[in-house]
Amino acid sequence: MKNINDLGSEKLSRLIVRLSLPAILGMVVNLLYNIVDRIFVGQLGSEALGAITAVAPYMTILTGFAVLVGTGAAALISIKLGERKPKTSARILSTSLGLLLILSVLIMIPSFFLQDAILKLSGSAHTSQMMVDYAKDYLFVIIIGVPFQLISLGMDQNMRAEGNAKAAMYAMVLGAVTNIVLDPVFIFGFGMGTRGAAIATIIGQAMTSAFILIYYFGNHSHLKINMKHCRFRYSFKIMSLGMPQFLIQLASGAIMLVYNNSLVRYGVILDAERGADVALAAFGIITSVSMVLLMPLNGLSQGIQPIIGYNYGAKNYLRVKKTFLTAVFYATVWMTLGFLAAETVPRYIFMAFNNKDQDLLNFGSQTLRIIAIFLPLVGFQTLSSNYFLAVGKPKASIFLSVSRQILLFIPLILLLPLFLPDQLKIYGVIWASPVADFLSAVIAGIYILFEMKRLSRLEQDHLKRMQKQPVQEGAVK
Repeated sequence: MKNINDLGSEKLSRLIVRLSLPAILGMVVNLLYNIVDRIFVGQLGSEALGAITAVAPYMTILTGFAVLVGTGAAALISIKLGERKPKTSARILSTSLGLLLILSVLIMIPSFFLQDAILKLSGSAHTSQMMVDYAKDYLFVIIIGVPFQLISLGMDQNMRAEGNAKAAMYAMVLGAVTNIVLDPVFIFGFGMGTRGAAIATIIGQAMTSAFILIYYFGNHSHLKINMKHCRFRYSFKIMSLGMPQFLIQLASGAIMLVYNNSLVRYGVILDAERGADVALAAFGIITSVSMVLLMPLNGLSQGIQPIIGYNYGAKNYLRVKKTFLTAVFYATVWMTLGFLAAETVPRYIFMAFNNKDQDLLNFGSQTLRIIAIFLPLVGFQTLSSNYFLAVGKPKASIFLSVSRQILLFIPLILLLPLFLPDQLKIYGVIWASPVADFLSAVIAGIYILFEMKRLSRLEQDHLKRMQKQPVQEGAVK
């Protein structure tokens, strides 16, 4: 943006697209390796797809530890750079790498001894032995690659903090492309199955890590890493700033654990032989499809945040309302397209991942149709939460963020099956998602209704003050 005043004057539709598109593209790159993994793994069968889903909670919690250090260090580095303290910023950067390496060791060692417990906790206790074997192969390699996952996700954010978003994007693209190229080689070429998929993922993360370390140890950055400059007195501040994002990731991991275990528990009742495997595999595919829809939504949220914040601070409340409502329109159109695809061609969506398993195609298609029922409302709910963050109301933003996942989704997963006969209990778990979508959208609607009325009052008061100002100036003269 050439001039910050564009936030208050440029045509909204053009400005929103211009600010949102880079964020959307960056998120799509991050999403790519996850989807590619599942597409290739899906060719091995539903058991392999279910295995990846069983390991997903562990990887989500790993991401939590990466953002605990990454977001905290990035925020602190930005502050110190703003204070013109580059040496302190470099020490924080070095400390963040030290923390990530220490956390890697602390996570890896117990994980090697707790692999069976991790998989049982993730819902694999009642699945087939084939799925358990696939999951063990995948998890073992992922544990070996913990340092690469933490460094690639944690240190990447520091590059953005010093203003080099392009370098951060190149690092992620390098990892994603490496993973895409190596997936078929290791899975099919070397016949390594899910272990091969994990190796491709870890090599991709290793490439990203190498890019970042070369960037900081070489002559490419204003900030240099020097492990002699580690100052662990910054650790508490780093982790306190990263704690909110860590807790969000931890909550996501907890939700996956509850959902996985519920699907397995009731999937066995539906089909004793394959019900659990098929249910986990379907959930894994639906998670990937959901991410395809949600990532652009998150990018749109990031794009409108500076527009809303700037105009709210400038008391241009009408433009704040227009920005939010325009973004809601875009989000609703996007999510409606997703809804139409899920309701009309769910089988073809599943066939992209596995086109041979009829049990998976039948169950998955039916499940996707149910989960997608209230998709058009999801965009509004997501943007509402980010709106309140943009206008400086973090409590409302946090409440709307957690209301869907923690206050509604988990209780519904646990309660809805209790009201259904045994053969239908798994559909209680499935219906928990659209019911939570609907109820959270209603809650967001109530918040936004009062907020729009408040903005209208603020706009009227501001106009009245502007009209009175010349009169008061004249009276003084």
